[in-house]
Amino acid sequence: MPPWLKRYRKEAKPLAVPSWRKWLAVGATAALVAFVALQRTEAAHLLRLLGRTDWRWLPAPVLCEALFQSNEATIYWLMYRVMGHRTRLPRVIRLTLAAAFVNRIAPSAGVSGTALFTERMARVGVPPSATVTVNLARYVLDYGAFALILGCGMIYLSLHHELTPVEIRAAATLGALILALLVVAAVLVSMRSALVAVVTALARALNRGVARLGVGNAVSVDAAAAGVDEALQAVAVLAHSGRSTAALVCMGFFIHLFDLAGLWSVFMAVGHPVHLGVLVAGYGLAYLAGFVSLVPSGLGVFEASMAVVYASLGVHLAQAVLVTLLYRLFSLWMPVLAGYAALQITLKEDRPNAQAL
Repeated sequence: MPPWLKRYRKEAKPLAVPSWRKWLAVGATAALVAFVALQRTEAAHLLRLLGRTDWRWLPAPVLCEALFQSNEATIYWLMYRVMGHRTRLPRVIRLTLAAAFVNRIAPSAGVSGTALFTERMARVGVPPSATVTVNLARYVLDYGAFALILGCGMIYLSLHHELTPVEIRAAATLGALILALLVVAAVLVSMRSALVAVVTALARALNRGVARLGVGNAVSVDAAAAGVDEALQAVAVLAHSGRSTAALVCMGFFIHLFDLAGLWSVFMAVGHPVHLGVLVAGYGLAYLAGFVSLVPSGLGVFEASMAVVYASLGVHLAQAVLVTLLYRLFSLWMPVLAGYAALQITLKEDRPNAQAL
């Protein structure tokens, strides 16, 4: 191992839980969003709607969110089993919640959560290449299902409402990116030996460049090639596992179906049933706005987009705002609290050779 890497590992600090100042900033942002919403929709009217809410419907979005999180964890767990790595589901559920919490407070395109997942699973003998592959495959399932749902929403809007140029360009761009991701993944799997050769050449070139600085090798060429080969082999196993592959694809769609069911339950609680096309259109465009924003979890951007879209589709603005705030309470803030607790438990696991719980 290079000396500089040994020094880095000695000096590296454990992952820290966000301080109270960051939580204060998040709370202040949420309060500002709520204040603006109240000012724009007449606070008295919104409070009257809240008072008329049918609270018997509210356990439904809680259940849907629990099913959503359990489904995500089961996807990870099943992928690990297909690849030959045995780990118990409770551990994967805890890591899923903790990784989701890290991703939501630190917008890094999922890299921070994947790093946490990789480091913790390595403690129980799962190679980092396997965990990275599992996380990438999960994102492919998620975004592939979302692209289909967004496409259905856009078709509904094109048939019943006039689409704006911004909505068309944004949806087309996201669809093109997802399609490109799937094509690249298929090409990489089919050209495994060529990709390993490319990675080997890049690693050697990097080592030659670093050697001129007198630092030593930056990366092990053999380890880099072996890691890429293991990852591509794992992808091939996932893609050709028969019934398990079909089950994973179905579970990928349930990621968003559980979310849509929770949103529909909130509409029912508010007393404003909506057409399935309206439900899907508002959901898809709101998440699209959240994806492209630089704010953690699309905070503020998501809420404004969902409320505006539903208001433009015939929902009263006050009801649209109330539905959005209640939905985000269940789909964002409740998992954040659960993820924070899961992260606290995860960070206390300091047994490198512990068995999977």
